[in-house]
Amino acid sequence: MLIGLVIIIVGAAAVVLFLQRRNRHEIAALDQEVGNLGSAQIEKHIQAMRTLNLNGESLKAFTKWQREYQKTSEEFAAQIETALMDAENANNQFRFSKTKAAIVELNSLISGAKSRYKQVLTALTQIRQDEEQNRTQLAKLKKTYQETRKTLLAKNFAFGDSMPALEGRLKELADEFVAVDEVSASGDHHAAHERIQQLAGHVHDLADLTAQIPPLLTELIKEFPEQLTELQGGYDQLVKQSYNFGTLDIPAKLTAIQVGIDNSKTALAGLNVSAAKEQNTALAASIDELYDAMEQEMTARKQVEADSDRITKFIGHAQRQNHLLLIELDHLDQSYSLNHDELPTAQKLRTELVEFDNEHQIDLQAIADKQATYSQIAAHYAKADTRLREIEQEQHDINQSVSGLRAGEESANQALDNFARDLHAIRRELEAAKLPGLPTTFKEHVAHVATEIDDIGKQLGKIKIDLDDINQQLIGLQSDMDDLQQDATEIVDAVGLMAALIQASNRYREEHPELKDAATKAKAQYAQVQYKEAADTMATALEKAVPGSYRHVEDAYLNEKTATDASV
Repeated sequence: MLIGLVIIIVGAAAVVLFLQRRNRHEIAALDQEVGNLGSAQIEKHIQAMRTLNLNGESLKAFTKWQREYQKTSEEFAAQIETALMDAENANNQFRFSKTKAAIVELNSLISGAKSRYKQVLTALTQIRQDEEQNRTQLAKLKKTYQETRKTLLAKNFAFGDSMPALEGRLKELADEFVAVDEVSASGDHHAAHERIQQLAGHVHDLADLTAQIPPLLTELIKEFPEQLTELQGGYDQLVKQSYNFGTLDIPAKLTAIQVGIDNSKTALAGLNVSAAKEQNTALAASIDELYDAMEQEMTARKQVEADSDRITKFIGHAQRQNHLLLIELDHLDQSYSLNHDELPTAQKLRTELVEFDNEHQIDLQAIADKQATYSQIAAHYAKADTRLREIEQEQHDINQSVSGLRAGEESANQALDNFARDLHAIRRELEAAKLPGLPTTFKEHVAHVATEIDDIGKQLGKIKIDLDDINQQLIGLQSDMDDLQQDATEIVDAVGLMAALIQASNRYREEHPELKDAATKAKAQYAQVQYKEAADTMATALEKAVPGSYRHVEDAYLNEKTATDASV
C-alpha cells in the first residue's frame, strides 16, 4: 500500500511539473511576442518623419497618430507587464487555473495592442507615401513641362498667332510650380497633393494644346489656302469653257471658306482648339463639295456630248412611231371598237413625248447659249433614256394588240360561214330522213341557232364592229351548235334504230305476238314525232322477247352507219 501511495505521489508530481513547464514555455512565447508587437517599426517611421518638416494637415495627422502610438504603448505596456507577472507567479505557485486565466488575458491584450499598432503604422505609412508620391509626381510634371516648353520655344513658328497665349500659359505654370514647391517645402503634403493635382491638369492641357495646334494651323495656313487657290483657278478655267453650276454660287462659297479660315485662326489664337477643330472639319467638307461639284460638271459634260445626238434621234424616232400608231389607231377606230384604251394611251404617250422634246430643245438651246448646267442635262438625258425605252415598248405592245383586228374579222366571218353551212347540213340530213315532223324543242333550238348566226352576221356587217363582243358570241354559238348537232344525231339514230328493230322483230312475231303490238305503238309514237320514245318501245319489247337481240341490232346499225359515213 505504501508503494502504491508513493506511485500516486510521484505521478501527481510529474503531472504538476509537466503543466508548470508547459505554462512556462507558453508565457515565454507570449513575452517574446510582446517584443515583436511592431513598436520598433513605428518608432523608426516616427524618427524618419520628424525630418520631413511636416506642416499643416500633414503635421496634424502625424501628431494625431504619434499620440495614438504613445497612448497605446502606455496603456497596453503596463497591463501586459502586469499580466505577464501574474501568469509567472501563479505558475510558480502551481495555481494553474489562475495561470490559464492570466494567459488568456495576456493573449487578449497582445491582440488589442497589435490591432492598434497596425492602425497607427498604416496611417503613418500613408503620410510618408503621400510625401513620396507628391515628390515623384511633381518631378514627372516638371519633366513634361520642360519638354513642352522646349517644343514651344524651339518650334514657335508652328504655333503662329497661338504663341502669345501659349507663352502666357507657360508663365502661369511656372508660377504654379513655385507655389507648389513652397507648399511642399512647408511640410503640408496634404495641401501639396491637392495643388499638384490641379497643376497636373494644367500641364497636361498645355501638352495637349502643343500637340493639337500645329496640324490644325498647317491646314489653315497651307493646305486650305492652296486648295482655295486651286479651286479659284479651276473655277475661272471652267467658266471660260462655258461651264455653269446651277444654284451653286462658287465665288460666294470660296469667300465663305476664307472667312472660315480666318475665324479658325482667331479661335486658335485664343487656344479654343475645340472650336477650331469644328471649323476646320466644316471647311474641309465645303472644299470637298466644291471639288465634287466641278468634277461632276466635267464628267456630266462628257456624258451629255456623247449622248446628245442619240437622245435627239431617240425622241424623233419615238415621235414618228407614235404618229404612225395614232394614224393606224384612228383608221382602225373607224372600223373596230378599241376596248383597251389603245387610242387614249397612244395620245397620252404623244403628250409625254412632246414634253420630252420640249425639255430637250431647251437643253440644246442652253448648250448653244453657253448657259448649260451639264449635270442637270445629264439627269434629263438619263430620265429620258429610261422612259423612252418604256414608251417604245408600250407603243409596240399597242401595235401588236391591234395588228390582228383585220385577221380577226376575217376569222370571225369564216367561222360564221362554217356555222351556217353546218346548220344547213343538219337541216338537209333531217329533210333526207323524210320525217313526219320534228320535236318542238328541236325546232326552237334550230331557230335560236339561226337567229344567232343572223345577229352575228349583222354585227360583222356594220361599219364599226366590236370583235371582242363578236368573239364572245361566236364562243356561245359554238356551244349551241354542238348541242344542236347532238340533238339532230340522236333523232336520226332513233329513227334508224327504230326501223332496224321493227325489221328484226318481224322474224319473231310468230313466237312473240306482243312484238306486233309494240311495233304498232312505236309507229304511233313515230307519227307523233316521238322518235326516241318509239325506238325505246321497240328496244324494250325485242330485248324482253329475245334477250341480247337489242345489242345485236344496235351494233349492226352503228356499223352500217359508220361504213356509210366513211364512204361519203
